[in-house]
Amino acid sequence: MKHEHSQSRAQTLNESSSSSTSASKVYLASQSPRRQELLAQLGWRFELLLPSALSDLHGLQCLQSNVGVGVEALANRVGSNRLKPNAHDNANVNINININAPASSPSLSQALEDLERVREGEGALAYVQRVTHLKFELARHLASRLGPRYDQTCPLVCADTTVVLDQTILGKPHTPLEARAMMRALSGRTHRVYTCVVVGDLRHQAKRVSRSWVSFAPLSERVMEDYLQTQEWVGKAGGYAVQGRAAAFISQIRGSYSGIMGLPLFETAELLEDFVQRGRSHA
Repeated sequence: MKHEHSQSRAQTLNESSSSSTSASKVYLASQSPRRQELLAQLGWRFELLLPSALSDLHGLQCLQSNVGVGVEALANRVGSNRLKPNAHDNANVNINININAPASSPSLSQALEDLERVREGEGALAYVQRVTHLKFELARHLASRLGPRYDQTCPLVCADTTVVLDQTILGKPHTPLEARAMMRALSGRTHRVYTCVVVGDLRHQAKRVSRSWVSFAPLSERVMEDYLQTQEWVGKAGGYAVQGRAAAFISQIRGSYSGIMGLPLFETAELLEDFVQRGRSHA
């Protein structure tokens, strides 16, 4: 893996790292332990900024369509090692649907999951940026409700990661059947991983998008079954984590390892440094 960035930019980051990382904390709008670990790796302290009740989502413009594919249809469409949309399906489908979800009023987790539903005709890159901005707007709303406890000198940080194979977005599997279908689809194939990061405050924001390519070796049925038994696929986009047991499936990576994990460190460091410098220029 290799980044090609200008020497002057890298020098600026190196020279300012001690001042930026020791200056303050960030408000992290993510419950992902991986993002928390990566942010700490940059030397920043963080305070989690997460919704605690369904009412925290009120006012968000998050109208979603019912674009999706059922588990049975997905399993039937998985051939030997490939997964492709049928001609009558939308070109961009989302394997992120819970067919067991109750029809009653949604819980907080169900409402947050609905924020990640794909819109009709939406490509993966547009999708990951839109969802990240939605989450950032929620973070802004929560920060504003902190009142005097909100430190405006501390940036808000939000990120979202999307796994895409061909034109199909692979969400978080809800059942072993979904996870197996994803593993079969990824087996012997190269897929893309997009992670969008947004850093800002109540008035301004900036974003970066990390693009990576991950190649899986061919997986036998036994290997997939052993992996499913670990339950590691639960809550993971694409049904795997690059730093987990599925690392043994990966034959090649091109791009950002930390981006595939969920928080690209170079891009995040850039955004945080820009935030710090902007605050100093307005001081």
